[in-house]
Amino acid sequence: MTIDAASMPHAAGMPLAVLVSLTYNFQSIKAIVAALREHGIDDPFEGDERLLRDFGVLVGFRHDRVHTSTYGDLDRRAAYDTAERLAFRLPRQFPDMEIDMYLLQGDVLGGMRLWKRSLAAYEKAGVRCAAHVARNPGSAQAHAKMGLALAGQGRREEALASYDQAVVLEPERAVTHLGRAQALAGMGRSEEALAAYDRAIALDGTYAEAHCRKAELLASLGRTDDALCFYNRAAELDPLYARALAGKGSILARMGRAAESAECHKAAHDLVPGRY
Repeated sequence: MTIDAASMPHAAGMPLAVLVSLTYNFQSIKAIVAALREHGIDDPFEGDERLLRDFGVLVGFRHDRVHTSTYGDLDRRAAYDTAERLAFRLPRQFPDMEIDMYLLQGDVLGGMRLWKRSLAAYEKAGVRCAAHVARNPGSAQAHAKMGLALAGQGRREEALASYDQAVVLEPERAVTHLGRAQALAGMGRSEEALAAYDRAIALDGTYAEAHCRKAELLASLGRTDDALCFYNRAAELDPLYARALAGKGSILARMGRAAESAECHKAAHDLVPGRY
């Protein structure tokens, strides 16, 4: 999942949604606060030590970048609790922000394999997305968010229709093409999905997630050499991307390169103990 911060509103003089989006780009809470301060934004945690601590867990969980042996279900639950607190800390006059937080909750809960609660979060996001699209029918971002909410509910054909509309409205957004590719892959439309991944990568050559997701699809199609190339590129773009390292390890094992495979799996495990 990728949250697009381009149109996120400010709350109490501080863009909290941008803070959440930064969990995809920085490895520590200190780095996030430092980045915000560079842009003239005050520390958003306002002396809330618990929120600060739990958000640090969320940073690690969201990007598969936990560097601690204590990672486990309790940490994941802390990440969920943080998402919950952040969502309802926001003023109600920012419905688009509320959508992003429900989408984040759905993703976090899905990673915890709490499927019913994840589905409930995506359903809440979907209700709000429908209203948001109705108010902003010409907004590509509104349709893309709807696609993400629908995909989280397993409604892939409807999700694809939303992504298609978003692409028509704003064809140059890499994140929308990635979402569209994921929907197509889930429907078994592999060649179309590969083309959509290629479009996302063409628009943003540094998009590690797009490279990794394409590698996963290529691997599922038995195209091991091609898959390894894209896993390699994803790992080059983001050396701390545990998902890419684990995928690369699986491909190397399939190719009989056991020592290299073990090295990749160890690196992924060191980044996220208990998950890889």
